[in-house]
Amino acid sequence: MIKKEVDCFINILDNMGKELVDEVRREFLKTKLIDFFYDNKNDKEIIELFESLNEFGYFKMARMVASIYERYKLLLNLKNKYPFKHNLIEVDSIFKSVEYLSPFCEDDENIFLDIVFTALTTHKSLEELTKNLTILHFKNDLSPEAISIKIFKSYGQILLLEKAFLAEVFYFKYGGIIRMPRGNSRGSRPFCINLVKLTAEGKRWHINEIIEMDNGELKPVFLFCGGWGCHHDWEPDAFYEYKNKLKV
Repeated sequence: MIKKEVDCFINILDNMGKELVDEVRREFLKTKLIDFFYDNKNDKEIIELFESLNEFGYFKMARMVASIYERYKLLLNLKNKYPFKHNLIEVDSIFKSVEYLSPFCEDDENIFLDIVFTALTTHKSLEELTKNLTILHFKNDLSPEAISIKIFKSYGQILLLEKAFLAEVFYFKYGGIIRMPRGNSRGSRPFCINLVKLTAEGKRWHINEIIEMDNGELKPVFLFCGGWGCHHDWEPDAFYEYKNKLKV
């Protein structure tokens, strides 16, 4: 690969998501690169890219790309192991939901991963996943049902984020209704009530702002919204930036 092509590649990556904070930017680049690797399945060309990055002194970039390529290969193995009809972004979304929730599992992480992947790739119901998780033990007296609900919710939320990244959409609204206390239900949290009201007033949040939020219970807020049992979602607003530009 000639230096001109490498410089062009670096320039594209440098400009991608420039306004994003480091943590988000890495996830954004990872999503873009995994999608790129999957669309360009020629391993020889990808290895040539690593070698060229090193040759022309882009050592830090080479390490990052190589690290993401390792993730890509892990996802490819998972795709081949389980009955996937999905693309790698969907595989990554399931894997990330397991990564975030496995610290709450007191048993073998690989068993947890296998149960979750089998459930989500064979379209098991919430009840079936809950039943399969009863063989495991969870910290903080969490029930298999609570973990199952969060698995389904977090998978969907991460998938939304990764699809938004692919489309380079970075603004989100807080979706859902305000639930009033009823019986044993405490209703919506003050954290969620505030965000739902602000959304109704037209407020949107950049992913950088969401990453810094604290619900006082469970982080990251982008994934867990208000915390355990929260029924709200972050929904990408693809037209927010465009509408704002029209106002200027």
